[in-house]
Amino acid sequence: MTALENPAIDIAAHDSWVGGPPHEQFAWLRANAPVYRHARSEIDQPEWFWALTRHADVVTASRQFQNFSSAAKGAILALERPDLEFARMLIDLDPPDHTRLRTIVSKAVHAQVDPSAGGEVPGGVDRIGGGGH
Repeated sequence: MTALENPAIDIAAHDSWVGGPPHEQFAWLRANAPVYRHARSEIDQPEWFWALTRHADVVTASRQFQNFSSAAKGAILALERPDLEFARMLIDLDPPDHTRLRTIVSKAVHAQVDPSAGGEVPGGVDRIGGGGH
């Protein structure tokens, strides 16, 4: 695929990820449309959303949470959920809530790292996440 070819961009559809990350699509976006207005792929997604594919753009947006808010439903694709307030994840929060929860999670993870195991958490995610459930 050359830089001038416009592939069928769909980084939001489940099918795009079945064989792993859609690296070719991300590479094309970074080279040709690093800030991309992505159309809906699946019924539970908004009509459109912005996809930022360059590291520098993601860092800028992350630092300007007042303009690029995750708490204002910026990171949740299913916008009209009755359980939205209970379903929020760390990525769905802005400072100071994000910072407070990230600190708690980080302390819990780092407290369980075993240096003799090459810096891995014994039992991995299962131990921290309650058996993966």
